[in-house]
Amino acid sequence: MKRFARWSLYGIILLVWVVLVLLGLDVWERVYRQHVMKTNPFALARQNKTDWPTTKGTDKFSPELKDTAARDRFRGAGQTREPEPIPDEKAMALRRVAYFTLLEDWERYAFTIAHHLRAVLVDGRGMVVKAFAEVNYAGGKKPADYAGPNDAPRIAAALPGVAAGGPPVLIEGTDGTPWYCMAACTNPPPLGADSAAVPPYAVLCWPDPAPVETDDKNLWDRPFFSYRPHEKRDALRNVLGVSEQFAVNNAGLRDDEVVLPKPSGVYRVLCMGASTTEEGPANDLTYPNILEYLANCKFGGQHVDVINAGVSGMNSLKHKLKLADYLALQPDLIVVYLAVNDICHDLFPMWVKDAAPWQKRLRESRFINNHFNEWMLPNAEKMAQDIRNAKMSTLRFIIEQARAAGAETVLCTFAAPALEKLDSTGLDYMNCYTQLEWGGRYVTFASYLRALALFNREITALGGEMNVPVIDIAGQLRGGTDVFGDICHMKNSGIEAKARLIFDHLGPILEDRLHQRGQLP
Repeated sequence: MKRFARWSLYGIILLVWVVLVLLGLDVWERVYRQHVMKTNPFALARQNKTDWPTTKGTDKFSPELKDTAARDRFRGAGQTREPEPIPDEKAMALRRVAYFTLLEDWERYAFTIAHHLRAVLVDGRGMVVKAFAEVNYAGGKKPADYAGPNDAPRIAAALPGVAAGGPPVLIEGTDGTPWYCMAACTNPPPLGADSAAVPPYAVLCWPDPAPVETDDKNLWDRPFFSYRPHEKRDALRNVLGVSEQFAVNNAGLRDDEVVLPKPSGVYRVLCMGASTTEEGPANDLTYPNILEYLANCKFGGQHVDVINAGVSGMNSLKHKLKLADYLALQPDLIVVYLAVNDICHDLFPMWVKDAAPWQKRLRESRFINNHFNEWMLPNAEKMAQDIRNAKMSTLRFIIEQARAAGAETVLCTFAAPALEKLDSTGLDYMNCYTQLEWGGRYVTFASYLRALALFNREITALGGEMNVPVIDIAGQLRGGTDVFGDICHMKNSGIEAKARLIFDHLGPILEDRLHQRGQLP
């Protein structure tokens, strides 16, 4: 009995010591975080308290890229500095309503929000069986409940022919709503066993009458989705706090004006991405624009037109929701460079939320979370499965729809700072800002790299499955704070290196396509 009591006492003392040590380590983690924020040169630069630390002359573009005359000489013939008309709203509405019918049911809700639309699903009886802008729609309404007395009869007359497989129809509104669009829906959502709905189905959509909140201080039309066309800022701070010259074109993208319809003889490339595609100190110094310059220098003339479709904050789902808009720009090839927003803003929140109770308890210790974070998150098999189900399925859809429209796709793996290229100062900065701005309190830089490696593996597998090329940016663009400004954004030298790397792989494809068109000897 005495031995049991003695060992119990020892156990209690040991447990107290473990708790005290963990508390001490947690205090150290907090103190060290504050130390990093106050003394780390990269963290100070990110807070706009000092200039970015660079080795003299290492973060500059090649002189040829700053030759404005050469840049103009090799600008794609499908783009111009002169103002071009904004794409016709009604023509876009017809494209969007037809595209809307291809989406999954939950994506249709997201689509109406993103494009500021109202939409309903009408069945063969002329009844609204689903209203995508109404929570808990109870049924019993007809299209006439959403339209004025003059528009409702015309809508009712057009719907049966559309639902039976006719082409999308646009009706000019006369009762205050500018227009109504409708298209056949051959994949209606599950309506429940008790539903009295009968086919055929059609989707009816119209502009959401609620006013759009805009702020003249920024460029957004829809935050983190689209910019207001023809806006310009000469000193816009980017995500790294660096000042940029930023001009938005007629298509709501950061690039030169897009000529529509596409001029004869132009091979048009569209670069799909987020802020890591959009980034650059000026429009002409983004990776898509550098890619355009390199291609036209190589092949001579202005045959190749590259559109920068990068928008800050975009993920694969948002690009899926905008695909009809992209295809309206008539691309011949789409380059996809995506990952960080999908991982940090979609997958990590899900993985953190779904953690087991013991993981949630342990990760409250900053020391345990920061040094054993791998154990606080799902295993690699579960992560890879979620990436395939939630992200690769979206990219597969984009590839299929682009192919149906006559456009090829090229996928890219996504680059990040390499651990072997980071010194302790750079690693401290990446660890700190992964939690502050990207993954949140319960995600570390190492865990981001682990998730990114799985994402890139699935990108490569998808390329093989869909028979599309994959450019391994992640494997060939290795750098530390000399190349990266944070876990994903690049400095000037990195932007140029990425453009040249993509052109090295894309060049033979472009050359072959131009030869096929008879534009090269």
